[in-house]
Amino acid sequence: MGLHRSITLNFLNAGHTKFAPDWCFGLLKRAFKRHVVPSQSVLEKVVNDSSTVNITQVIGREDGTTEVPVCDWQTFFAGSCKPVLGMKKYQHFRFDAEHPGMVFVKKEAGSDELPFQILLQGMDFPDGEPVILTPPGLSLQRQQYLYKNIRPFVDYPYKDTVCPRPEVLPVDDSDDKSAREMDLVVNLVLEQAKDAELGLGRGRGRGRGRGRECGQPLRYRSRSSH
Repeated sequence: MGLHRSITLNFLNAGHTKFAPDWCFGLLKRAFKRHVVPSQSVLEKVVNDSSTVNITQVIGREDGTTEVPVCDWQTFFAGSCKPVLGMKKYQHFRFDAEHPGMVFVKKEAGSDELPFQILLQGMDFPDGEPVILTPPGLSLQRQQYLYKNIRPFVDYPYKDTVCPRPEVLPVDDSDDKSAREMDLVVNLVLEQAKDAELGLGRGRGRGRGRGRECGQPLRYRSRSSH
């Protein structure tokens, strides 16, 4: 069963999880603070551009597509296996082909292994494959909240991706009027900002607009004191 003769799982102790990948997260944090990130696709680009060592692995997308399927292993093994008592206090687990149905555990790297029989007596490992779990998605209440309260602040190319229109609108927004009005206001503000950046603005604020595209670095301007 399977191709491996031995499998070892090692977990870091709670409170002592500082290790090599932390500096990769530091690079991402530095890049994240300099960009506008309105959607998952933009975040993916920011991660990939933050450093040559950072490569995204998307497990699911905003449209519900699953890139890395998750299986219902608990139900799959429920009738043939039993859990390890006090499993959270162990940091090291080893499975060996010479001892099917057993797992060897250790609290520390230098401590002795303890064997646990996880396969129920007289039972065999189940055949077939486990059921792939389908993500349930956001609840209707959450969809309504995002559509009504968050959508007005999302950049236009990503509104329908991040905060799409729910099948049932909120009771106080059933005619979608307020949402459309807010979209018009935001669109007007964006057009004015674009005109200002192109030098088409009038009056005191002419030429001061600094638009930016999603995923592009923020530009900071210092103001000297008078």
